[in-house]
Amino acid sequence: MTEYIYIRKSTLTKWLVVLAVIAIVTALWFLWPNICIHRQNTRIETRSYNVLKADGEAVLYFRNVGTDSIFTLASIEDAKVCFASPFYGSPASIYQYLMVNKLFIREEIEAIRKKLTETDYYFSVHDVQDEGFDAIAEHTSRLTMELEAKESLMASLDAITEETKLDAIWLSDSCSIDSASPSHVFLVMSKGEWRDGRWSPYPLFQGRGIALDHSGCLIGGVWEEGTISHGWRRDSLSVYFGDFGNYMEATGHGSVILFNNSMGPCHSGSSRYEGLFSSGLPNGFGFTIDTLRVSAGEYRNGVCYGERLQYTSERIYGIDISKYQHQRGRKKYTIRWNKLMITDLGDKKQKGNYPVSFVFIKSTEGTNVKNPYYSQDYNAARKQGIRVGSYHFLSRQSTGMKQAKYFLRNTKFRKGDLPPVLDVEPTDKQIRQMGGTEVLFSSIRQWMSTVERQTGVKPILYANQRFVNKYLDEAPDIKAKYPIWIARYGEYKPDLKLVFWQLSPNGKVSGITGDVDINVFNGYRSRFDHFLETYCIK
Repeated sequence: MTEYIYIRKSTLTKWLVVLAVIAIVTALWFLWPNICIHRQNTRIETRSYNVLKADGEAVLYFRNVGTDSIFTLASIEDAKVCFASPFYGSPASIYQYLMVNKLFIREEIEAIRKKLTETDYYFSVHDVQDEGFDAIAEHTSRLTMELEAKESLMASLDAITEETKLDAIWLSDSCSIDSASPSHVFLVMSKGEWRDGRWSPYPLFQGRGIALDHSGCLIGGVWEEGTISHGWRRDSLSVYFGDFGNYMEATGHGSVILFNNSMGPCHSGSSRYEGLFSSGLPNGFGFTIDTLRVSAGEYRNGVCYGERLQYTSERIYGIDISKYQHQRGRKKYTIRWNKLMITDLGDKKQKGNYPVSFVFIKSTEGTNVKNPYYSQDYNAARKQGIRVGSYHFLSRQSTGMKQAKYFLRNTKFRKGDLPPVLDVEPTDKQIRQMGGTEVLFSSIRQWMSTVERQTGVKPILYANQRFVNKYLDEAPDIKAKYPIWIARYGEYKPDLKLVFWQLSPNGKVSGITGDVDINVFNGYRSRFDHFLETYCIK
């Protein structure tokens, strides 16, 4: 009897222990998600960075020194740079590092200044109504901030001499961040993800992650319901930053930093493109800014077609005329100068009423051809208050010097007149017949320099798009020294610094019978006024 009672007590004790364990497990079962959520909501970060001290004062924070002895992620602000590696070196080696970095930073500063010079030119010939103006203005603002930061950094480094006591130390700190919506970092694959140390197939990814796309390239960013919305993608040629589509391809607005010229003809010598993407390729408006020029325009499947102009009344339009506007065969026509108004832009299929703000009149050709209507047209245009310029058609039959003298003898030059123009339109066969491009450009140089000395202004070179693309790079001095007027009848503006663009050869002008060449000035009113003040006959 006693033994039986003892057994019952022992069994009761065991059951009580079991019930207690069940109660604890049950309590933990319901409380553990809240504990986990709280732990997830608190993120502990340890940040390490390097500090350069000069005579005991911190002057520079940086992440690391690369294999090329260049400081990376350098900053003179108080914000620390995360994920650093320790810096090792004696004070002497630190000073040598500084000298290498100063040369590197100076090159960067000079490159940014050249880019800003190019954006200044872009803004001088564009207006806020032009597509992409705001995007280029925003990028210019970023360039300006970068320039100011690097100049400030250079000033700090310039203050350091060989006598300065230098020390580079490695520091670290930590902080905790509470967040109601924890941001997970995970690795995503095509059929699942690693998350919190566990592989989960076919999830709807949420948060920040890294993946391999369908081409095997590394891709990372913010994921929403299983699709990356924005982030970065890296391949062997470039790094993309921006928006993504449903198949992890660049779609939306983004930018590409290029490792080589992989973005097509609009990116010669450039390292960065910014604009619209679809299906992984530039599509829509985009632009590059490098030390050579700003290239902006419309892209289709990665190919740049150029800038499409808005033909508004704010633009400055003009015409160029010759004997053809007065006489075709036996028929003769009169120009009614008081009735002039551009009504049709010809190839541009744009109708309207655009004032004629300038006119270029053919004066001479070669050494024995004169336009018989030149003087009367010149006088009539000036009487109507239209800005007038005169042009000469270059012949291959005589030297540039002789043609320049002939042009000067038979042409009017009055105060306020537009610069004289040399019209160059040889065919490939004609260039070969005259002895090649060296002979041609020698003749052009003779004409331009002779006319410039006599008139006191730089003449304008007129040529078509094909001549510019095929030959003009052989004469970089001419291209750099003289204003360019280009004939291009396509849909897009030439990607070239120019002063006038001949839009079409078949425009319509009230007061003139037949087709007329239509031109537009590269810029708006303020730029045109500056051009008149700076480049016209004094």
